[in-house]
Amino acid sequence: QTRQVISQADLNQNQEESQNSATHANKRQKTEHTQATKKSSNNMSANSHLIVSDKMMAEEKKREIVKNVMMETAFFLKHVASFLDAQSLCQCLSVCKNWATQNIFQNNETWLDLCVKRFGASSVRKWEVDEDEEDEANKIRTSPNKDLYCRMAEQNVKPYCSLEGSIPLGGSTLDGLVSGWVTMVERSNGETSRSVMFSEVHNGESKTYYGPIPVVELRILLQNTGFSNGVVFLPDQHFSVDASTRRKGEKMLEVSGDDRFQRRVLHVERRNKSDHSPQRKAFGREMCFLRLFETAVLSVHIHAR
Repeated sequence: QTRQVISQADLNQNQEESQNSATHANKRQKTEHTQATKKSSNNMSANSHLIVSDKMMAEEKKREIVKNVMMETAFFLKHVASFLDAQSLCQCLSVCKNWATQNIFQNNETWLDLCVKRFGASSVRKWEVDEDEEDEANKIRTSPNKDLYCRMAEQNVKPYCSLEGSIPLGGSTLDGLVSGWVTMVERSNGETSRSVMFSEVHNGESKTYYGPIPVVELRILLQNTGFSNGVVFLPDQHFSVDASTRRKGEKMLEVSGDDRFQRRVLHVERRNKSDHSPQRKAFGREMCFLRLFETAVLSVHIHAR
């Protein structure tokens, strides 16, 4: 009986030990599983951090590339804008929002250069002084020189020319492409009577003689103000002046037959000194040609009867 009690106690002890070992094994498994789970989650977290970091670096690199491209594009567009006329610059502002918001096609320096090319430095300076005295709103405008160009173009401001006459007669423009201004030259003695050579045929013979007639000299200033897609040709043609403001059809004609009073081009203001005559099909004789903002002064003598 004592042996049975001892064996039963050993059996119970063995069972307890086996249960304890099983419990320890389960704990080890749970600990290992937890550690493996933590390690796996740490690896996943590290991988996700790496992915996010790679994405951020890629986005940053993309932004840097776009920024560099925009800077290079802005520099390129500003260079292109320096070759454009006023109408083309305004059309570029309507291409997209990015072009409209950048200070490229409404740059003050670009528009000031256009103002000086078309109207001359003296006229632009005078208008700037007048506007500064009258209007302080120029300080808050996006492009004051662009507004200045538009106002001067609307008034068809004449560029300065030293070869004009002392008596202005008027000016006009043809669809904003070509503009002209006429002045009359006053002689130092105030007389208009000039001795002009005439030719007539008498009994089959040509005879020449001189006779006094009233003659006035007109100076015509012409400018290509808006035609940039090529050149403007000035044809060699006869000039006449309406003899009456009522336009009754009476005209004062150009003096002809005397080479001293033949119409001619006094001066052509070229923007490019090395410019050559353009090639074109002959449609008749022309006095000269004008590229954008170039000017020419013509001398014409009219029989002021």
